[in-house]
Amino acid sequence: MSSRTPGAFFRDHPGLYALSLAGALGAASYTTVKARKAEHGRARLWVLAGLTATQAVGMAASRRRVRTAGDGERP
Repeated sequence: MSSRTPGAFFRDHPGLYALSLAGALGAASYTTVKARKAEHGRARLWVLAGLTATQAVGMAASRRRVRTAGDGERP
Protein backbone atom coordinates (compact mmCIF):
# COMPACT_ATOMS: atom_id res chain seq x y z
CA MET A 1 0.00 0.00 0.00
CA SER A 2 1.31 3.44 -0.89
CA SER A 3 1.99 6.10 1.72
CA ARG A 4 1.10 8.91 -0.68
CA THR A 5 -1.04 11.74 0.57
CA PRO A 6 -4.59 12.37 -0.66
CA GLY A 7 -3.36 15.61 -2.24
CA ALA A 8 -0.75 13.74 -4.28
CA PHE A 9 -3.38 11.24 -5.40
CA PHE A 10 -5.72 14.03 -6.49
CA ARG A 11 -2.86 15.80 -8.29
CA ASP A 12 -2.07 12.63 -10.24
CA HIS A 13 -5.73 11.86 -11.00
CA PRO A 14 -7.41 15.12 -12.05
CA GLY A 15 -10.57 13.39 -13.29
CA LEU A 16 -11.19 11.68 -9.96
CA TYR A 17 -10.42 14.95 -8.18
CA ALA A 18 -12.99 16.80 -10.27
CA LEU A 19 -15.57 14.06 -9.73
CA SER A 20 -14.99 14.01 -5.96
CA LEU A 21 -15.13 17.78 -5.73
CA ALA A 22 -18.29 17.96 -7.83
CA GLY A 23 -19.92 15.29 -5.68
CA ALA A 24 -19.13 17.06 -2.43
CA LEU A 25 -20.20 20.48 -3.72
CA GLY A 26 -23.32 19.01 -5.32
CA ALA A 27 -24.31 17.34 -2.06
CA ALA A 28 -23.68 20.55 -0.13
CA SER A 29 -25.80 22.54 -2.57
CA TYR A 30 -28.60 20.00 -2.58
CA THR A 31 -28.80 19.79 1.21
CA THR A 32 -28.65 23.58 1.51
CA VAL A 33 -31.69 23.90 -0.76
CA LYS A 34 -33.50 21.14 1.15
CA ALA A 35 -32.64 22.75 4.51
CA ARG A 36 -34.15 26.06 3.44
CA LYS A 37 -37.44 24.36 2.56
CA ALA A 38 -37.59 21.77 5.36
CA GLU A 39 -40.13 21.97 8.12
CA HIS A 40 -38.65 19.13 10.18
CA GLY A 41 -35.02 18.07 10.52
CA ARG A 42 -33.70 21.40 9.32
CA ALA A 43 -30.72 21.39 11.73
CA ARG A 44 -29.57 17.97 10.52
CA LEU A 45 -29.67 19.11 6.91
CA TRP A 46 -27.62 22.22 7.71
CA VAL A 47 -25.06 20.04 9.50
CA LEU A 48 -24.86 17.72 6.49
CA ALA A 49 -24.46 20.68 4.13
CA GLY A 50 -21.65 22.04 6.30
CA LEU A 51 -19.93 18.67 6.48
CA THR A 52 -19.93 18.10 2.73
CA ALA A 53 -18.78 21.68 2.07
CA THR A 54 -15.93 21.14 4.55
CA GLN A 55 -14.95 17.95 2.72
CA ALA A 56 -14.73 19.87 -0.55
CA VAL A 57 -12.57 22.55 1.07
CA GLY A 58 -10.31 19.87 2.55
CA MET A 59 -9.86 18.16 -0.82
CA ALA A 60 -8.99 21.43 -2.52
CA ALA A 61 -6.61 22.45 0.26
CA SER A 62 -4.77 19.11 0.27
CA ARG A 63 -4.25 19.25 -3.49
CA ARG A 64 -3.13 22.87 -3.35
CA ARG A 65 -0.67 22.09 -0.54
CA VAL A 66 0.94 19.34 -2.62
CA ARG A 67 1.12 21.46 -5.75
CA THR A 68 2.59 24.44 -3.88
CA ALA A 69 5.10 22.56 -1.73
CA GLY A 70 6.08 19.94 -4.28
CA ASP A 71 5.30 17.14 -1.81
CA GLY A 72 4.38 13.64 -2.88
CA GLU A 73 6.52 13.55 -6.00
CA ARG A 74 5.19 11.40 -8.79
CA PRO A 75 6.71 7.91 -8.92
